[in-house]
Amino acid sequence: MDGLIDWIRTLPSLDARPRSEITIHGLTAKMLDVGVAPSWTTSCPGATQPIAAFLTEAVSGPNADTYAITAGGHSRLLFLDLGGGDILMIDVASSDTARFDSLVAEAMPIIQSFIFE
Repeated sequence: MDGLIDWIRTLPSLDARPRSEITIHGLTAKMLDVGVAPSWTTSCPGATQPIAAFLTEAVSGPNADTYAITAGGHSRLLFLDLGGGDILMIDVASSDTARFDSLVAEAMPIIQSFIFE
């Protein structure tokens, strides 16, 4: 899990703030706040603003999902090691930078109430 977080932090497309840790139902969650780096200008065909795509499903083809952030958006990513090689990512995302902090403040108590069985 640390390797994945460290890799995300090195991507030139992202502005990734230092991680911290919290506990959710006895599991350690590592947090990372990310947005599109100010210097990133790459976008998708037909897009009007930069897009940083950085995670995709292991399957290939037209049904594979890709995780991306558009310029002006922010995400708090929480990674939990569930054991057995399984990592859960929780994403609190906002396309409105001005609302990001209040959204995270509202979402974190809900996330911290999660129970994993």
